[in-house]
Amino acid sequence: MTSDATSRVTRRRFLTGMAAAGGAAALAACGSNPRDQTTPATAGGGPTTAAAQTVVGAAPARDAGVTSFMNWDDIRDTPIEAVIKEYEQQTGRKVENVPNPGTGNEYETKVRTMLAGGTAPDIMRVNDDFVRYYSIKDQVRDLSPYLKRDNIKPDDYFAPIYNFAKQPSGQYTAWSLGNQPRLIFYNVNAFKEAGVPLPPKEWTKQGWTWNDFLETAKKLTKPGERWGALVYDDTGMEQTFAVNNGVESGIYSEDGKKFTLASPKGAEALQFLADLTCKHQVQPERGLVDQPGVPNLGNNLFVGGKVAMAARTQGTINYFRRNIPKVGEPGHFEFDVAPIPGNVAQKSEGSLICFAVTKPAKNPDGAWELLEFMGGPEGAKIFAARGAFIPAYKAAADLIQPGKEPPSSYPANIQLFVQATEHATVVNFTENTENARNIYRDELDKAWTCQESVKSVLDRVRPDVEEALSGKF
Repeated sequence: MTSDATSRVTRRRFLTGMAAAGGAAALAACGSNPRDQTTPATAGGGPTTAAAQTVVGAAPARDAGVTSFMNWDDIRDTPIEAVIKEYEQQTGRKVENVPNPGTGNEYETKVRTMLAGGTAPDIMRVNDDFVRYYSIKDQVRDLSPYLKRDNIKPDDYFAPIYNFAKQPSGQYTAWSLGNQPRLIFYNVNAFKEAGVPLPPKEWTKQGWTWNDFLETAKKLTKPGERWGALVYDDTGMEQTFAVNNGVESGIYSEDGKKFTLASPKGAEALQFLADLTCKHQVQPERGLVDQPGVPNLGNNLFVGGKVAMAARTQGTINYFRRNIPKVGEPGHFEFDVAPIPGNVAQKSEGSLICFAVTKPAKNPDGAWELLEFMGGPEGAKIFAARGAFIPAYKAAADLIQPGKEPPSSYPANIQLFVQATEHATVVNFTENTENARNIYRDELDKAWTCQESVKSVLDRVRPDVEEALSGKF
């Protein structure tokens, strides 16, 4: 047996074990809606459950009862809490904040257990990566009747955000409040100190190509003191750089069956990111930014002035605002944002802020009323004013402004996040994305740590990834 074959067999055994152990919650969820109850795919290519084929009537009348709500982070002193309090004040309704059951994989495991046991709250935060998964498993409710009843106008919302949760069946199985696009955060003081021109303030690749970015990172790097850039620890760069190198479908093909990241242009894009460390030494080594169970390593390098440019989502703004030393304190610096550098294209993958009304919801009508408020004019105004994310509701985008607080409070070019929303790229998620991702990301560590080329890694894992996409794992 060849080493490649051995690797594939080992990988299959690992995934089988994961499904039986760590993935037990997902299997339990499937048990409540067995695969043999799923009807054939529709003409549009997407799987449709029997429930999805049922003609749903008008949404029932509003329910004035308590609505239970669960986010994966503590909402205290956050824009989400502010919007919920405003909703309660305006409507007289009561929202019960359910303590979050952990973050990341811990959250997903516990949520799937809650859904399988019928104990999930009315509203739950959903990772945008898994909206399709929960939809196919018939564990979240179709919001289409509410959208129709309340005359929600799609043109009032940014199309990529509004349409993200629309399934091939036509159902809307989540409500996207907004998007946190990815941009390049940069240390203004470091640029001035190095005598390097500041990046563009508009969404353009003129003077801001991959090569321009690399040359800028070289000039900003001070060996032993500061790295010029940090990009590869943000997993959203896989899709972003692949698309910008000409892989139009990004990580997966449109039908979700092919691992298009493993194409020559995809491998070339990720090799550019790896080479920032392995070849050019302008990016921190992997162990400094990626350690199991240790969060915010890369963010802290930026906060401490050890990294001059970092690719991050809009959601990182508040972390930087809280942790960068204030004016007059040692280590203070101004920070701002620039576009993602362009190549063949210039797009950016964002993180969508998605919530769903669960199938076990006891108060689905109240749940929708809260989500409608959060995503509509009232909620969007609060989210925009606090710079939390780009609201799906278009009119609120004009409120995304630097404000009158000290320069370090909000990026001066914060409007670039709105422009990034208009240049968005979205991953072609499938029911089996999670298993596919577990395969290739583990192996990519060999490229990030300079042990192997990206092409070698992606060529080796491609068969297993595509078998995982087909549902064999």
